[in-house]
Amino acid sequence: MSKTNNNENPSSRTNAESLFCVAVGASAGGLEALSEFVSALPKDAPMAYMIVQHLSPDFDSLMDQLLQRRTDLKIQTVTDGTKVEVNTIYLMPPKTNMLMAEGKLILVDQVPHQGSNFPIDVFFRSVAADAQHRSVAVILSGTGSDGSRGIKDVKEAGGLTIVQDPEEAQFDGMPNCAIQTRLVDAVMSAVEIPQYLLKVLDLEKGPKKSGEPILEQADDNVLANIYAHLLERHDIDFSLYKPSTVKRRIERRMRMHDIEELTEYLKLILAHPQEAKTLTQEMLIGVTHFFRDIEAFDCLQHHVIPKIFDNTPSNEMIRVWTAGCSSGEEAYSIAMLFDEERQRRKSGHEIKIFASDVDANAIKEASAGVFSINIATDVNAERLDRYFVKTEEGFTVSSELRHLVVFANHNLLKDPPFSNCQLVVCRNLMIYFQAKAQQNVLSMMQFSLRKDGYLFLGSSETLGDFQKNFKPINERYRIYQKDQIIHRVNDLFTLPANRNSRERKSSPSIDRILDHYQQPKERSHMPALEALVNDFIPACVIMSEQLEVIHLYGDLQPYTKPLQQGRFSAKIGDYLLEGLAMAVTTAVHKVVKLKEAVRFKDIQYQSLDKKDATVDLVALYVPRTKNNNAYVALGLSPSSVAMKEKPASVPYDGKLEPQQRINDLEEALRHNQYHLSSTIEELETTNEELQSTNEELMASNEELQSTNEELQSVNEELYSVNSEYQEQIEETTKVNLDIQNIIKSADIGFIFLDDAMVIRRFSPKSTQHINLIETDIGRPFHHISHNLKYDGLLKEISTVINDETTIEKEITTNKDSQLLIKLAPYMDKSNKAQGCVISLTDVSQIQLLKTDLANSHAELKDIMSINFTSNEELVEVLVVDDNEVDLLAIETALNTINRKKKVYKIHTVGSFTQAKDYIQQQHVDLCLLDYYLGAHNGLELVRELSEGEDNPAFILFSGEVNNDLTQSAVQLGIYDVIDKDSITPALLERIIRYSLRHKKTDMYLSKLV
Repeated sequence: MSKTNNNENPSSRTNAESLFCVAVGASAGGLEALSEFVSALPKDAPMAYMIVQHLSPDFDSLMDQLLQRRTDLKIQTVTDGTKVEVNTIYLMPPKTNMLMAEGKLILVDQVPHQGSNFPIDVFFRSVAADAQHRSVAVILSGTGSDGSRGIKDVKEAGGLTIVQDPEEAQFDGMPNCAIQTRLVDAVMSAVEIPQYLLKVLDLEKGPKKSGEPILEQADDNVLANIYAHLLERHDIDFSLYKPSTVKRRIERRMRMHDIEELTEYLKLILAHPQEAKTLTQEMLIGVTHFFRDIEAFDCLQHHVIPKIFDNTPSNEMIRVWTAGCSSGEEAYSIAMLFDEERQRRKSGHEIKIFASDVDANAIKEASAGVFSINIATDVNAERLDRYFVKTEEGFTVSSELRHLVVFANHNLLKDPPFSNCQLVVCRNLMIYFQAKAQQNVLSMMQFSLRKDGYLFLGSSETLGDFQKNFKPINERYRIYQKDQIIHRVNDLFTLPANRNSRERKSSPSIDRILDHYQQPKERSHMPALEALVNDFIPACVIMSEQLEVIHLYGDLQPYTKPLQQGRFSAKIGDYLLEGLAMAVTTAVHKVVKLKEAVRFKDIQYQSLDKKDATVDLVALYVPRTKNNNAYVALGLSPSSVAMKEKPASVPYDGKLEPQQRINDLEEALRHNQYHLSSTIEELETTNEELQSTNEELMASNEELQSTNEELQSVNEELYSVNSEYQEQIEETTKVNLDIQNIIKSADIGFIFLDDAMVIRRFSPKSTQHINLIETDIGRPFHHISHNLKYDGLLKEISTVINDETTIEKEITTNKDSQLLIKLAPYMDKSNKAQGCVISLTDVSQIQLLKTDLANSHAELKDIMSINFTSNEELVEVLVVDDNEVDLLAIETALNTINRKKKVYKIHTVGSFTQAKDYIQQQHVDLCLLDYYLGAHNGLELVRELSEGEDNPAFILFSGEVNNDLTQSAVQLGIYDVIDKDSITPALLERIIRYSLRHKKTDMYLSKLV
């Protein structure tokens, strides 16, 4: 690995540091949103875009083709190990989950039939871990809650989270679930997101490199004022947090409000309390998952928790403190592990998990114990069944698990710690604090732990100077054991105290929690009242209707037995002296039955010193109230004590009253036994039926839940596929219409046959030669008559289909028109013949033109032959030159030709005007024309004569021939340009013959046109 790093290209490393990774999650209805999103993406920005969808494993995705029409950016379907590059859109393929690590995209095969799959959450988490504060999470249309947990990781890493407006999305499930997390930076339409990214990420001014100072021009006094305001408003001192993290959050909020100066932002939070609250929430982003870093929790489960149970007596409480619990997942994870170990041992240990956090909203959420369905990726099926209740919204923590955890609002930087704990958990929290605050927090946790207690930290946290006070259990997973008893902790509470503390009404304070679970305190006037009762009234017992003692007043020793070893009973009759027990129970039963006071007097009994004694008894009934159960108050006093009587006192007959009580009880017992026997039989029968029905319903319910989850997943996948196909159908419809219009407008007849020579389609033009009507589609071609003189048509169609060859030939019709017929194989996408295409082109006019052209060509050859092989007619030649010497030389050359055979009749003129008049008045076949003619030139003469109908063929000669002169002459229709110095009789004869032939040809062709 080090070798790779050493050889890494510096430029690529710089690009990676400046690249923002935009992860986009979409599901049902996402095609339209994605199309709008990619259509607005900038062409050149330091961003890469990774799109994750719920794709059906049974269909090939067309997403790359559909999106490529909307953007000029490169679109690429990911393969394992693809390196992330700027200005590129990456699509996750079906049947996989995608991860990002070290700037590369990793593909992992999805495991079928393993419960719900949340690919968006999985990818968001990996992007947050790899890109950190340069990660962006975008959630578009979709059902379910995928992505709502992944954005927490992005937010914790300092990234940006954006959600499509639920009102605009076709399906608002995913957007709404994300918004409910209260971690979303912006909600807007899909088309607005790219421009928002450019503004908030400050990319309009060019990307910033990693490590560049944030708010480098910030005034420390302004920052101190912001810290002070947040401390005053929300009781949290952010000056103890790491400056880079705090400044990055502030800078992000400033960009969202288009604020450039920190002083302006200070004015904003002072004027708008909601912005101060939002900034506080941004700083307190707490991201946690069930069993986060599962290997660390496995180590805790197997190597720490069993030792805690071994070292804790069964009658002693196991106390655990999880600091910075956020929304509670970590605390519930710890509770599950301890409860599993207790059940495995079948021990009676009481377990109490104290979970604290400075964020009151997080404590409220954690206390509710309601989680989305996404937790199925972190919690296995067995634990979900045991510790959670399935609801429509997701999962709710069971009452058994909830009772193990106590949530409290607690500021770790200033509040006193929980004490005497066997385990303290503080993971991924101290990394946000400055070094001094970290040391104080570690000091508090050390103080909180009992001897041999355990400390569980996050993977990025260390003990620092406290290393000497702990011994490592597992250094990799940051699990340590306290190695010393700390009697005094230096600087334990030296952090700045809260200057404006206020009572928190949304959750219990730490003092109240300690009152209940550490040092119970008495309140109000009860101690004084109990002192008065004990001093001034006889012995009293407060009991429940079941004769269980609740409270004692006064001296009851003369009426009770000494306490014996063994299990203690709270029943009043179990520790009264003989003779009193029967009277007391009788009185209490009467009070409960009659709901009125009962008094017995002169009850005889034997005291502890074996002496006979008498006592008076009074029993009062205290009815049930809204907040309290019903009670029975029993008073005992010696018979010699005079008491103010309210109801009449009845002498207690020690023989008659007990016997009457016994008779009543026996009658009631027989009656109850009879009814109880009948009831038991009925209940047993009903219970068996209900148990059987319940088992069937449970099995059916599990099957239905599983089926429902599968159907929901399939429904999302099918909707995505349907959206792609819908757009493809629209494109296909357009192409089909284009083809139909081409076929209709083309002057060619088409007939499409399948491999069985059944008609699939035909064009209107083909009906002129093949007797087809609309209802013939689907009929065999050999059933249709035609006007073609083509006996082997069907056989050759079969040959074309079988041999995949093309046959083209000209045929005639019964009406003697000429047709070009072409038989070509109809090829499918795999290049296999699946039929035949017959094209019919009427070539009758082409044949006529061919015949006319051949006749014209023969006629032209005859004319040319007559004109140049016969000397019956002389060629009229006019020589124009104002230089007599040159004129004589040309005339001499022509006469030389005439000596062999007289061909030319020669005329000469010496001026521009003479030449013009002569040509206009006389017939001239050929004009040899000098360029220079006094004040004029030969080109002017040709130009002025161009309007004439019977102009001669012009040949221009000059002493200065160049390309410009030649080009100008050709444009005027002059057949050749020659240099005077190169004129010879042979050359002159050849040029004259060529020019005359050319002239005759032009004249003939003009007549044809």
